[in-house]
Formats: sequence, C-alpha cells, structure tokens
Amino acid sequence: MQSVIRAFNIVLSPVFTLFFASRFSGVMIAGRDAGDVIGGAVTALLVLVVETALTQGPKYSTWLRRWLDPRAAFEGVWLQEVFEGQEDNKIGVFSVHYERERDSFAVSGRAYSGNGKRWAKFNSTHMFIDKGRLKATYLWEGEVFGRQPTPDAEKSGLTELELLRPPALALPMTGDGQVSHVGENRLVKFRLHRLTKGVLKEHDLPFTVRKLRINAHDEEEELVKAFLQKRAVQQTKGNTTSRTDIR
Repeated sequence: MQSVIRAFNIVLSPVFTLFFASRFSGVMIAGRDAGDVIGGAVTALLVLVVETALTQGPKYSTWLRRWLDPRAAFEGVWLQEVFEGQEDNKIGVFSVHYERERDSFAVSGRAYSGNGKRWAKFNSTHMFIDKGRLKATYLWEGEVFGRQPTPDAEKSGLTELELLRPPALALPMTGDGQVSHVGENRLVKFRLHRLTKGVLKEHDLPFTVRKLRINAHDEEEELVKAFLQKRAVQQTKGNTTSRTDIR
C-alpha cells in the first residue's frame, strides 16, 4: 500500500503543480507573477505531508498501521483454543501490541485451565513477522501461577502463528498456531480467534475489547468462562447428534 501511495504521489505531483500554479496565477511578488513558484511550493509541501504520513503516521495511529503496515494484521486481542498437546492449558488470551520505540510488535498474555482459572502468564522477548505470508514467530518467557519460583515454574519457548488470509480490505479473524516449550518434548497446537465487539456480543459479554485489554475487573476471566461454557454446550450437542446417528 505504501508503494502505491508513493507512486501516485510522484506521478501526480506535476499535475498538482500545474493546478496550484493556475490557482495562484496573478499573485504578484516583487512585480512578477508568482503563480508558478507558489504552485511548486504548495505541491512540495503536499508531497512532504504525504511522505511524513507514510513514514511516521503508522507509529502513532492504529488506523494508519492497519492500512500501511502489513505487520499490523496481527495487532489486537486474540483467543487461542488449545486442542492438542497440553491438558493444563486449554485457553489463552493474548494481546499483540505495537512498540513505537522499537518499531516492532510484542505479545503478552495469560493461559487458563479447563475450569477457567488462570494457569500461566507469558510475554514475548523477540518477535518476527513475515508480512507477506501472514506468519509470525516469537520467543517467549513465562511463569506458571501457584508454584514456587523454581525452574519448573518458569517457562520459555517458541510460538508460531499463521493467520487465515481474509477477503480484500478485511482483517484476518482466525488462524492456527503452535507452541514448543524449551526442555519439554511436546508441541502444543491451538486455533486462533480474533476478539471483536461481535465475538463479545455473541458470548453475551457486556464489556468492550478495550476494557478486555485493560482487564481492570477480571473481564478476561469472564470471557474465558463464557467461551468454555459455550464450547461445552456445543460438544454436548455434538455427542448427542453422534449417538442419534449411530442408532
């Protein structure tokens, strides 16, 4: 997108120069028609504004990042639904946020057990995003709740995320991922769901995504419990349907 805008900026600059020159034609400076000079100056200023918006705008605006920085496809709050590899960890809620100082993205989140209780927390230490393939890899470190500060309680590893490519001009909403823990011979696999206003409404939750991110009143635990409850109902319906089919 940035390349396209820059190309238009370059191609259209002579047109803008002629346009502004005609608009300011007749303006006299030191006894001379200054239309051409003013037109060129206004166009140069316009080009500078566009270039500044392209280079600096995404650092300060979420909206501009979405349209100008392909890495921002990962930005937001996500729910990871574990389906293989770990019994204690069933649900994870994490945020991918932009770090302006480093012009990079980072991850922070928590994992929950099957009964909706917090099980662990984790943060990325390094993150790489393949913007062309909608894939991300990050190194992380974390801690299991409720355990003494021993090597067994402290965790680290590598997580890989891959988003399902959405329709044009839309944000990715789902994907898959996997986690490998250092020193543990297992691979945890999960499905990804972007948390949006619609998803929260679907689970009858009254708060916004912003409040979920802040989590001042345990909104995250409410979400996890609502998701687990809905999944249990769906599984029960699925089992009932299967038994009916067998009969």
